[in-house]
Amino acid sequence: MARGAKNNQNGGEKFLTFMSGKFVERVDENTTGAIARQLEKGPNVGTTVYELQYEGYEGQIYDVQTEAGDYGTRLHIFMDVSTEEEPEAKVRISLPLSSGPAKGFLGRLPIIDFNKDVLLKGYHIKNDTTGRFNSYLVPYQDGQKLESYYTKANPNGLPDMQQIKVKGSLVWDDTEQLEFFEQLIKNTPFPGRSKELADEVEPEPEHVEEGDVTPKRGSKQAF
Repeated sequence: MARGAKNNQNGGEKFLTFMSGKFVERVDENTTGAIARQLEKGPNVGTTVYELQYEGYEGQIYDVQTEAGDYGTRLHIFMDVSTEEEPEAKVRISLPLSSGPAKGFLGRLPIIDFNKDVLLKGYHIKNDTTGRFNSYLVPYQDGQKLESYYTKANPNGLPDMQQIKVKGSLVWDDTEQLEFFEQLIKNTPFPGRSKELADEVEPEPEHVEEGDVTPKRGSKQAF
C-alpha cells in the first residue's frame, strides 16, 4: 500500500489533528475537497475553517513527543511518508494526550516495529449502550491490526484510573496513566532520536572556544 493519506494524497509537509476518527488537515477555503466546519470551542469559537479529512495515514513513525499547552498536553506522532516523487514528505499528527485515541495508540507502542511502515486508521463508532460515539486510532502492520500491550487481564504496569473528589463530586482521574505513558514515550528508542542521542553522548573535545556551540537537530483496551 502506498504511503501517505488513504483517501487523498497531497505532497509536502503536513500538520494534522485527529478528530472524530479522521485525520484532519487545515487548508485554504479554495482547496479542492475542503469541508467547512465552524469552531465550537477555544478563542476563535464561531470561526469557519476548511479542512481535508483522511481515513488513514501510512508511513514510518520516526518520533513521538508530548507538548504541554494552554488546553492540556498534546501527543504528537511524527511520520515519514516520503516517496520518490515527494522525498521530503512528513506529517505530524496531534491529539490530546488524555483521550481515548491517544491512549489506544500508546497502548500499542511497545509492539510497533519502528523499522517498518505502519498504517494508522481512524474509527468513529457509536456505543449502542450509551448512544455516544467513541473514536479510535489503531495501528496496523503487515496487514494485521496490532492489539494493545496493556489489557485489563494483563495491565503490564499501566495504572488504573483513580476516582477522586472534586468540589464534592467523584470524578475519574488519569494523571498516573498519563505519567506512565509519558515515561514510556521517553524510554522508547524512536528512529528519529538515534542521531540526536548519539550527539548527546559524543565525547566533548578537549578544548572548546567560548561561544563555539554546535546545534543539534532537532484503562480500557482500545479498539
